[in-house]
Amino acid sequence: MKSIINIGTDLHKLSRFTEILKRNGPLSAFKTKRFSERVLNKTHEMPLFEKYISMNDIENCSKILSVSWCVKESIYKTLDDADQTNFKMSDWYKMNDERGRPIVGNENYKLLHPNEEFICSISHDGGLITSFIIRQSMCNV
Repeated sequence: MKSIINIGTDLHKLSRFTEILKRNGPLSAFKTKRFSERVLNKTHEMPLFEKYISMNDIENCSKILSVSWCVKESIYKTLDDADQTNFKMSDWYKMNDERGRPIVGNENYKLLHPNEEFICSISHDGGLITSFIIRQSMCNV
């Protein structure tokens, strides 16, 4: 039987990340690279971001950063104090399954907490992005 451990949510404007990218200069600028490396997972998120950088596509770069940030802020809010202390955005990832549903994870966290899973919902409309995360136990607690 599954049981909810905690719930987290976040909301922000997509324009916040567009402005950060514009302020950093060209998409290939060092500041953008450093910022994206702190937010995005190297394996699961960075390749698509780098593809959009090579196309000079600020809209999709902003969307990837903003969705990833929003989801990871929601995840952070579900964690216990000890796990929040060790939280690093780039360790976590957000991907989509074959049907487009969001999947979130962190291999290191999964090793420490094998009986937990995270359920993710994301919505964006009118320049706003919101995410909702349920952290749940996959067995009785």
